[in-house]
Amino acid sequence: MNSAVRLMLLGILAVSLVSFTGTFSYFTDTEVSFGNTFTAAVWDTQATFLDVNTSKSRLTGDGNQAKFFHTTLQNIGTQDITLDRIGVGWNETSIGNITQITIGGGEFWLGDEPSGEILDITDYTLLPGVDPIKITFWFNGPVTGPFTLRFIMADGAVKTVVVDI
Repeated sequence: MNSAVRLMLLGILAVSLVSFTGTFSYFTDTEVSFGNTFTAAVWDTQATFLDVNTSKSRLTGDGNQAKFFHTTLQNIGTQDITLDRIGVGWNETSIGNITQITIGGGEFWLGDEPSGEILDITDYTLLPGVDPIKITFWFNGPVTGPFTLRFIMADGAVKTVVVDI
């Protein structure tokens, strides 16, 4: 074999060895953690399990008072849901303000606020496995929809429902 062929074969062998040996790092770092658990997941919020049924919602009233009613709330989950605040919005050209909210026949908010305000109601807990509960909104004058209801839970989650009546 002539020297040119030998040099060419040695060159190929050298390139092959470099190509297949991989890379090396001269610096290393090790992290150690004891007693910790790391979990990545999507967590369900209380809003996930709040069912707001507006299929029978109605609006009645005259010049002095209006009532938005027959909306129901239900906890379809397995843990308690706590309603912390409620936002109520309606057609802003209406002259009425919201004056009362009742849940299950009990008074949970009294005041006099315009459309779009977030109302700090008395906290209300919806238990799992219980029949739907009626929520009613009272106004001191005529109002028109659509209505936007924002239910804010104790965990900070929000459920927004728009009712066009």
